[in-house]
Amino acid sequence: MTPETADDRSAVQFSCDCSRCRAGVDCPATLAVIDHAAVVSFYDDHGQDVTERPLWNVGPEWRERLLSTDPWCLLVSTQLEGDLLELYVRADGTVHDHRRRDGDTATQRETTDIGDDAAA
Repeated sequence: MTPETADDRSAVQFSCDCSRCRAGVDCPATLAVIDHAAVVSFYDDHGQDVTERPLWNVGPEWRERLLSTDPWCLLVSTQLEGDLLELYVRADGTVHDHRRRDGDTATQRETTDIGDDAAA
């Protein structure tokens, strides 16, 4: 998995190649973390099964923002019912760290704070 970053630092796509069939796909970074244990748990705590969502519509609650290019780090976040989950993603698509803030400690995020819609 390798990231491709647009000049505006807001559009990040991961390129993935299947080792079996050699097919490739470019996708939003959100898809690289959608099955991470912290994400599945976060959605489960809100009565949702994130793994049942179609890949072409992960939801408008997701955001992505490139934090650094050296070392490369992308912030992928989601917010449900005021609770916020932030994942720090490496260039290879793995989650380096994550942070969860409940509604009483999480501030309402704005697009300018976290980034653009992941699904966009």
